[in-house]
Amino acid sequence: MLNISMGIVEREHKRYEVTLFANNVTDERFVTGKGNVGGIWGGTPVYIHVLPREAQSYAGIRVGLNF
Repeated sequence: MLNISMGIVEREHKRYEVTLFANNVTDERFVTGKGNVGGIWGGTPVYIHVLPREAQSYAGIRVGLNF
């Protein structure tokens, strides 16, 4: 998985920072957990998987302010 970011920070007092980021640039698909929750529904096997936010590409801007 490839995450990239770049940003700027105020040099003198580091009061603010702005960062552009893109996560999972190569769009790798994966799950973080699998399980059988069939016991909840009378024993019939019911399989689930957990998709984290990073399982799909996304990008944005982070802004930080320090007082």
